[in-house]
Amino acid sequence: MKKRQKQFYFLLLVTNFSFAMQAPTKTGIAQGTRLPQIRFGRAGVLPVTYFMKPDPKGSKKKKPVKYALLSRESRGKDKGTYDAFSGSRERGQTHPVQTAAMELWEEGILQNTLGWSQPQTLKYIDLNAGNTELILVSGSVLYVTKFSTKNINKWRSKFYSALNVKKGAQQDKFTEKDRIAVVRWNELKNVINNARFATGVKVMARVTDPTTGKDKQNQQVITLRPILVKELRGHFKGWNYKTGKSPKIHYF
Repeated sequence: MKKRQKQFYFLLLVTNFSFAMQAPTKTGIAQGTRLPQIRFGRAGVLPVTYFMKPDPKGSKKKKPVKYALLSRESRGKDKGTYDAFSGSRERGQTHPVQTAAMELWEEGILQNTLGWSQPQTLKYIDLNAGNTELILVSGSVLYVTKFSTKNINKWRSKFYSALNVKKGAQQDKFTEKDRIAVVRWNELKNVINNARFATGVKVMARVTDPTTGKDKQNQQVITLRPILVKELRGHFKGWNYKTGKSPKIHYF
């Protein structure tokens, strides 16, 4: 056998062996892969909180009801749709938590709303801190992270004034979102489960008024960004998933 042919067959053998060792599962993630090692293109944070609401059964006691905080895209092809605080991975970011923290800090203008630095934001959403309820991995990585109602209310009341300050400073990375709204978790689940496609999915929400920093009196219909629908669909529909190093990490 000629020397070049031997080299070719050896390369083919090594390639096949390497692929077999890292063969993707049905989830598209190689078995044994840990969160820092996955190839991710984008990451973000979906803030959730629990508001105390009257018990619908008539009891005087109140019960916690889960809500998600969404933000509206101010530009791009999905302008006007509501999403988590998320974006594309940037050079030098080796772990999804870095991308997710940066996007949350910038788009949520946390420096001027909650008074947080970017390192503080990263520490808060990191799984070891105990605030993140779930990490959904489906090509992109979504941190579903719990915030206190106090922080959510403070965030909503200060968002628009912080946004105007950033607009004045012409810092585009802080003005990617122009509205925020809260949505009941169960309503979000219902509309996504019943949607045939990822586009055009609508849900009732309480949009924070940009002039008062409070909820508008009546709920209004908002449209979800397609990528958010895709990120949440597997979780809401109960699709099979694999867990990562932590049972809170779900690979779809």
